Amino acid sequence: IFVGTDGGIYLSINNGRNWKQVYTSQPNSYAGRLAISGSKIIALMISLTGDYIVISPDNGNTWTEVKNSVITFSFSVWTFVFSGDNIFAGTSRELWESPDNGINWNSVNNNVIKYFEVHSLFVKDNDIFAGTDRGVYHSFNGGTDWANVNDSLTYIYNGSYSKIVNAFTIFGDKLYAGTNNGIWFRPLSEIITNVDNTQND
Repeated sequence: IFVGTDGGIYLSINNGRNWKQVYTSQPNSYAGRLAISGSKIIALMISLTGDYIVISPDNGNTWTEVKNSVITFSFSVWTFVFSGDNIFAGTSRELWESPDNGINWNSVNNNVIKYFEVHSLFVKDNDIFAGTDRGVYHSFNGGTDWANVNDSLTYIYNGSYSKIVNAFTIFGDKLYAGTNNGIWFRPLSEIITNVDNTQND
């Protein structure tokens, strides 16, 4: 288990009974967003002197600090997710992708989700789900193309967006989306064409 605190990042290998500090944050900074995939970790460090990213390829044994990144300099970073060899970052304006472990970032310049607030991300195999201020969007090919999959997700705009999607999970054969107006679900078979429609026990 990894947790981010105002002192840095801590690791527990016995379900939270004991903790070891694996990254010490700089003065006046704390760990915000964390994402983990296998032995790889990425974290946003929020600082009074400028946010920055830290990346570890080996379960926190070694770290690389990335400062003055375009995503931390220009936007608020709300979420990270690993997808294969790439990392995606959801920000207060646009979705970003890094092909080199967070060193460089490219805007996912797709007219479907361009300029959206991306609050949450979820990966299942090569499929990526983005929770935005305008509902749920899906990519079937690792982030190249995106489609709106908001069917049955009530969406109202009355000066503010009523269905900001803050979290995802998959349970059985359904995708669950946590919004600022309740929890919604949709069968994966309606979104991913090659999914097994059998309920997992």
